[in-house]
Amino acid sequence: MKRIGVALSGGVDSAVVAALLLEKKYEVFGATMVTRDPEGSDGGAAARVAACLGIEHHVVDLREIFTKTVIDSFVQAYRCGETPNPCIRCNAHIKFGVFLEAVRELGADAMATGHYAQVARCGVSGRFSLERGADRLKDQSYMLYALTQDQLGRIIFPLGAMSKEEVRAEARRLGVWDAVERKESQDICFVGNGRGGSGYADFIVSRGGALQPGVFVDKQGRVLGSHPGIERFTVGQRKGLGIALGERVFVVGIDPVQREIILGKENDVFMQELWADRLNWIFWENCNEFLPGIHVQAKIRYHAPAVDAQLYCEAGMIRVAFAEAQRAVAPGQAVVFYQGDVLLGGGRIVSDIRGIRQDLVEGS
Repeated sequence: MKRIGVALSGGVDSAVVAALLLEKKYEVFGATMVTRDPEGSDGGAAARVAACLGIEHHVVDLREIFTKTVIDSFVQAYRCGETPNPCIRCNAHIKFGVFLEAVRELGADAMATGHYAQVARCGVSGRFSLERGADRLKDQSYMLYALTQDQLGRIIFPLGAMSKEEVRAEARRLGVWDAVERKESQDICFVGNGRGGSGYADFIVSRGGALQPGVFVDKQGRVLGSHPGIERFTVGQRKGLGIALGERVFVVGIDPVQREIILGKENDVFMQELWADRLNWIFWENCNEFLPGIHVQAKIRYHAPAVDAQLYCEAGMIRVAFAEAQRAVAPGQAVVFYQGDVLLGGGRIVSDIRGIRQDLVEGS
């Protein structure tokens, strides 16, 4: 009998995962990772779920490594003018990294989570593949693109073929509905709900250091006004700029060296291509295995649609050429590549500020 550790959060998804595996006669235990102060963690709710199911429950304290690996990286990325996605980094290094290893040390043959994604194994290559969840509104494959073959081989996603409504129905059938916390956070866990935008900057300040002011400039480098710090802005932003120019303007670029926020018109926010580094391939070993110009569907944000694009492997990076220009391509976010339901891989969006600043191009 397989012994499976379930990553219990106290929510309905992980509770249903544990109950379904118990129903299938697996030996199941729950494990909860603590990444912030206990009063703000999910340990109590997870313990109630474990008690309801009659399974053992373990708490793994990962606060120190989470702070160093995820929170500090988040702060540094914003200070470098990027818009990071800490959930992707957490999944790769914490949840399916050190936490997965801790669960295995507790005797688990595999770890199951409540993610809406699917893992399969190719009969020809033997490689594990990552596929979209059946519920397109809940699909979380984008957030998992950085997982390795070793990690994919040790995890189970029992909800991948289910819809959220089916999961809720199963929670009632399996008797765990009354034991779970049913609120769902839509924000970054360590920042807190409702603290997006300028709230991130406040959090960054709380992590050590005041923001450094800079200036707004246009694409030609002309100074338009001052701003309190680049950490308060992201590419594509229009509201909350704190500057009035008599017309609608948007953030089209961030120069962290000069501490400049580059403003432009709405059409300047659209980009026909992007570059990506820190690549992770799931379907292939590396980008040399496919021909230049391969057709994919590329996704530049979690809630963005996947759109037609072509990939070119150049100098260890990927150039993504879109069939139609994309809005607000933000450095620091992830770009992920699909063919149908299969996630091929992805990487971190990088920006060449020379492609935005006309004064730099003309002066080079």
